[in-house]
Amino acid sequence: MHIETINHFCLGRLGKLNFENKKLLSPCYLSFLDHLPFSNQIYITERKKQKNAIINYGSAFRKFEIDEFGILPDYNFGFNAPSGLIKEAMKKNIEIAKSYPEYGTTARGGNSLALWNEYADKLKERRLVKIGGAHRLISRPRLFVEVLSYMREKLNPNSILYIPGAKPWHMPLMSFLGIDLFDNLYAYIAASKREYLTLREAMPLNKMRELPCSCKVCSDKTPEDMTIEELLRHNQSVINLSLIEIRESMRSGSFFNLLEERSASSQEASSALRIAYIEKQEIFDRYLTVY
Repeated sequence: MHIETINHFCLGRLGKLNFENKKLLSPCYLSFLDHLPFSNQIYITERKKQKNAIINYGSAFRKFEIDEFGILPDYNFGFNAPSGLIKEAMKKNIEIAKSYPEYGTTARGGNSLALWNEYADKLKERRLVKIGGAHRLISRPRLFVEVLSYMREKLNPNSILYIPGAKPWHMPLMSFLGIDLFDNLYAYIAASKREYLTLREAMPLNKMRELPCSCKVCSDKTPEDMTIEELLRHNQSVINLSLIEIRESMRSGSFFNLLEERSASSQEASSALRIAYIEKQEIFDRYLTVY
């Protein structure tokens, strides 16, 4: 698995992701099937086509056997764990990664920038790196910007950065900071809470009177008669739409307009974008595309 860059947008990029003789335009997403299987198989192809699986091996605290390509198991002590525990977990995770140099791995540094940076230094040539605990990381906007910018700078340009469970309104910011790969996990999370996704927010379905969408699922539905399965399909379509919108805006040169519009929907994203503009301008200037 590797990526070919077509065009840079600061640390972000429009590219072609190569995996098992299949090319996909990136940023793109991994797809769970109709349920969340215990094997954590996620697919690089269209939903319901069980090919090109990437195995997310999950926690290293349980017994595991590694065979097919995937994201290696990792030890995770939590975002706010003491630095000593995180360092010990890092040491064990690096040992696992050394045994499987061609596999993806997970980076975790908790709330310590120094530990995140140390992880990045040890993973420079890794083909695929998952950002662990990203849902907690984005709640600390300055740390979020520092971690992603350092990761993208340190990793091989052909390496792929993956954030699981991203919300659609955070995706433009994450793409701007160098994330190439997402998934549709948040569609499942929102559906399980009966939340209806849009590109800007998650809305409680039981408080809605109309559906602000004309997709195949929503066109002849009301909030009252929408099933969980239909809600899930709609939410998945929003994840897909968000990434199509990002790629198209990169092609047309309007990506920064999209970035600012979407980031304004989220306090964390707007804070992170403001910090990035002010404190990371020197890095961005090296990649900035001039039209």
